[in-house]
Amino acid sequence: MTDILYRLLPIVVSVGLLAYIFFLLRSHRVRERYVWVWLVLGVGMLVLSIVPQLAFVVSGWFGFQAPSNLLLVSCSVFLLITVMNLSTAISGVEEDRRRFVEEIALLDARIRELEGSLASREAEASLDAQATRNDPEERG
Repeated sequence: MTDILYRLLPIVVSVGLLAYIFFLLRSHRVRERYVWVWLVLGVGMLVLSIVPQLAFVVSGWFGFQAPSNLLLVSCSVFLLITVMNLSTAISGVEEDRRRFVEEIALLDARIRELEGSLASREAEASLDAQATRNDPEERG
């Protein structure tokens, strides 16, 4: 019974991970740009869950003495790729934010300039209207 549980549990977890990745992709909570790394991880987990002897074969190809060493190096490379990918994305977002702040500041200055110009024109129009009302030559 426990042998079947040990064989089925990793398969169920792998299928659950792939289903969750597709759910995130369909609900637009993760972009297609970043999903490939997670899909590779999920498919790799599923393949190793179905054929666990493959871990021994692949670790032998790369010269590792134990599959756990291959797993550790693979996870390290996966994390390194993920961190590099996220770092480049954050750098782009920071540059966009800086540019947007500059544009907003310029637009804010332009709005203040236009409001000042409008206020001065309104004041001139008000003074002209008062002068017209107070001018006795134009009354009659």
